Amino acid sequence: MSERTLRRRLSDGLLVAVNSQVVALPGLPLDLRVNTRAALLVRPGAIPTGPAAAAFLGSGPWDRFDLGTQPWLIGDRTWAVPARIVAHPDVRVTHVAGITISRPADALVDLIRFWPGDDALEVAQRGLVRGTITLDHLTQAHAGLTRLAGARQLREVIRDLSDGALSEAERRMIALLREAGITGWTANHRVRAGTSRYMLDVAFAAQRLAVEVDGRAFHSDARAFQRDRHRQNDLVAAGWTVLRFTWSDIVERPDYVIQAILEGLALRRGA
Repeated sequence: MSERTLRRRLSDGLLVAVNSQVVALPGLPLDLRVNTRAALLVRPGAIPTGPAAAAFLGSGPWDRFDLGTQPWLIGDRTWAVPARIVAHPDVRVTHVAGITISRPADALVDLIRFWPGDDALEVAQRGLVRGTITLDHLTQAHAGLTRLAGARQLREVIRDLSDGALSEAERRMIALLREAGITGWTANHRVRAGTSRYMLDVAFAAQRLAVEVDGRAFHSDARAFQRDRHRQNDLVAAGWTVLRFTWSDIVERPDYVIQAILEGLALRRGA
């Protein structure tokens, strides 16, 4: 159709603009997936990353976050498309829904680089728990992005994660242990108990003493409660002593926490 006809149909609401060069029929939800596809019509060689890739990848560490509606693209900058242009020279790609996008681990790296600090750390923690990414991959990615935007935040997240803590409550627990000069522990220690394998928040493996931390956002439904008790019974049957502390314990009663751990260690050493 002619440009005049196109403008008239846009004015009459018979078409809607997705970006400066792409139009769509009314009623199409202009969500992140649609905006990303429209951006690729203008820049077909670009690679969606970060939230744009997450929108096509489905469930992942980013599940609880608002991904927004703006495409994130690896490629040449263009003013024709309202998109965030990200530099990621060694990005690895996959193919989903007929388009080429960054793989989950690399999409996650870009989220960590550019999301607000607390969100960046949380999505990285979730990525580690889900196995989407490893600390080794984050470290390697940082080495290739050192001179690019977002490298500093990526380095800070790696530093925060490298102590092994997977939540703010666990990080505070580890800080308490270090301040008290208590050694001989491992964060996120994997152990087999019964027929299952579990990850202990903090473990004194030599004494078989487990320290479990309930974060400040800890909630449990009936099924999770039952699972948790089954887990604890398995650990006790396997010879572990389990100490549990809440967010309030760690923040408001740190002396009690340290004393309980020291007493637990003393009992186990004397057992």
